[in-house]
Amino acid sequence: MGRFPSLEKELLERLSERPYTQAELVKATGKHKQSISRKLKELVEKGYVVKIGDKYYITENGRKRLAELNERIHNRLIYDHEISAPKLLSPDILFLSDLPPPCRYRVTLYVDDSLEEEFREGRMHYLWIEERITDDRSLQQKTASEELRERTVEEIAQKAVSELALNVILTRLLYLISEKRIEGTEISKEDLEERLKFHFTLTVKYDNILTKESGEILVALLGLWSINKYWEIAGASTVDVLRVLTDLGYGPKRIADLVEKLHGKTEVKIERENLEDLDGESVSIIGRHIVRPLKKGEAFKLKKELYELCLKIFRKHRRILQRDYKRWMMLAEVRFKPKKIYRAYK
Repeated sequence: MGRFPSLEKELLERLSERPYTQAELVKATGKHKQSISRKLKELVEKGYVVKIGDKYYITENGRKRLAELNERIHNRLIYDHEISAPKLLSPDILFLSDLPPPCRYRVTLYVDDSLEEEFREGRMHYLWIEERITDDRSLQQKTASEELRERTVEEIAQKAVSELALNVILTRLLYLISEKRIEGTEISKEDLEERLKFHFTLTVKYDNILTKESGEILVALLGLWSINKYWEIAGASTVDVLRVLTDLGYGPKRIADLVEKLHGKTEVKIERENLEDLDGESVSIIGRHIVRPLKKGEAFKLKKELYELCLKIFRKHRRILQRDYKRWMMLAEVRFKPKKIYRAYK
């Protein structure tokens, strides 16, 4: 983190109170005459200060600059980076925010001193738990590394982006499917591109979702999330979302097949009723959720296949570290294995 221009701030603060001569500023700040002269010349060139006679006056731009410097001290810019390939950080998916966004994004993050301290402690905890570093000196050296610092803050920023982006994506797709069913028309790629075109600024610049790569990653993300989760709105479910995406060529259809076997499908009936008094039509969507009973142990096999298929897609597009991929694939043998139940003998 770069140092902030403390002399610039001190001079602007004093000049915001009243005009000063150079000699008065030297006396008030205790700084060397040459340093004050050089800084005042710089402030005049930037338009923050104007010299009238032998006195210096702060300008409107100077007041704006002072407000910016005060803001930066309380909320320091600690992360400004473009994430071109957001990584899957854990195979344990409980919420949409646990998934990485499917597209690249640029994030600028400001935090105050208390949050910055939490990030520092978080980095130390990561090294102690994940890397098994217990020596205090080594911990301090590793904690100060720029790579680890960026990885920690990237994880926090990624959760904020995913929470909003994936909720918007999934909700819009569910409503699109429902609307097209009412209209009795098929969903085209143009419909999909138009509905998923959005931009938001949470000090974040987020790319358009629909490329061949990001569409396939989105299918894998929703597939991984669907191992234990299911969402339905207005007669459209996450199974329908995966069907639409894979039918249009975004990702393997096998993912949609596996999710449907796990969670079932929704049969939808559209009922229309003419409203003579209002000269219009009432439309009702009646959905019936159908789940095929699974044989003993079948759900574990389906979940394991779905899990492995999704991880392979993440590896293909470099959205998972190689060491994590190997470890998580090995864990699948344990994670999706039926637990033995032992009877108690009297």
